[in-house]
Amino acid sequence: MHIVTGGAGFIGSNIVKALEENSHKDTVVCDVLGNENKWRNIAKRELGTIILPQELFTFLNQHASRIDTIFSYGGYFHHNRNRCRCHCCE
Repeated sequence: MHIVTGGAGFIGSNIVKALEENSHKDTVVCDVLGNENKWRNIAKRELGTIILPQELFTFLNQHASRIDTIFSYGGYFHHNRNRCRCHCCE
């Protein structure tokens, strides 16, 4: 499983697209879609799930054994990374 924080933004959504093009269909996007039409950047993507930033560390700790990579393009992860106990954050 791959996680892309900020995955609905311009850069993050292109990472999500590249993962999908390389047969990674279980990608998790962590972002706030809000009212900025960011959802359009990922509307065509086949995603594993979308989670909110405040749900990220719970998700990481619950799915730690399945996580291969975290692509961090969201500010929330950078400022709160010490809250995670999964192997990807060590």
